[in-house]
Amino acid sequence: MISANERLFQRLGEFCSGRGAPIAPNDGYRYVEGDEESDLIIKHLSLGRRVLFGSQRAAVHATLGDDDFIILVGFDYLDEYVNRYPEFGEDVQESDCLPGHVVVTLSELEIRPERSGLEAQAFVEVADSTTDSYEGHDVEELKRLFPRLAVFDCRFSLDENSFYQLVAKFAAAESAYGGGWISEALLGDLLALASISAKSFPYEAISRAVFDTDPRNLYLALYRCLEATYAYKTSEELAKALGLSIAWSELAVKLDQKLSWRPREASSLEVVLRHASDTDLRKVVASFGKEGGDDAARSAASSIYGLRNRIVHFGASLDSVNISDYDWNAVCCALVGVVYDVFHSAFDPVTV
Repeated sequence: MISANERLFQRLGEFCSGRGAPIAPNDGYRYVEGDEESDLIIKHLSLGRRVLFGSQRAAVHATLGDDDFIILVGFDYLDEYVNRYPEFGEDVQESDCLPGHVVVTLSELEIRPERSGLEAQAFVEVADSTTDSYEGHDVEELKRLFPRLAVFDCRFSLDENSFYQLVAKFAAAESAYGGGWISEALLGDLLALASISAKSFPYEAISRAVFDTDPRNLYLALYRCLEATYAYKTSEELAKALGLSIAWSELAVKLDQKLSWRPREASSLEVVLRHASDTDLRKVVASFGKEGGDDAARSAASSIYGLRNRIVHFGASLDSVNISDYDWNAVCCALVGVVYDVFHSAFDPVTV
């Protein structure tokens, strides 16, 4: 409890100094007000996996005994979307953010205040243990210095996969409601996509990409979802030929680790796209402003892979991809549909 409060006020002091408002020397010590429940939280709350989106937004998996929580920092529009979309479910409920949660989170994460150095200085210097009747700094005043901090009680056990899955949902919704470029239609598709429970799904990449002002990065994150299934057919056929009772995704990992084997990208993309519906494949081609051929999978693969290369690579023979070249909401909506189809084919529907 002592060290957590010390770290918190040390971080505030460093912030103030960096903003030209250093804290005046003092002989006392400082801490955040709290009660017995908050004291127990400071003692026993453990912060585990975390995703930091810059210096003023974060998502953290926290545990207290047998209970799992997700702590969000800098998610300002939670009230507008959490209860609106069923993908968040009743198993994730916002609970009280107590002084203990605030102290642990701000002492362990490098979250920068959103107020000025002078405001932070005034908060810190208001009192210390040498002040008569000092019972700690006001937690509400402390919270006003920082981005919004919210605590959600998870009524199920959070593992690595379900944590990043949940973060992807919060991130997509926050971006859409917080002034990002993502439309409501694309948000609905992303929430459905983030409901897929597959170990090979790059949830974290999508979480970061939705906050990016460059929509090309979400396109690349969705492409990575398809990359995750490139070894699907080969690994499945190899396991069958060898009589192995092992999931194709596990076999693909072993082949990569032991033999450095990886499937060929362009041909693998066409193979996995044959697990998508013709309707979704033709939507992808149409979103690029093209007309598809008789082979929907081949046409979509050519369009998807071609745009991916133009974004990633630079060369005299490659045209650059400007943001204004495409309707990125339409492109990403179409690509989400294909990714959803492919994952439902590649993974056991029971686990998806």
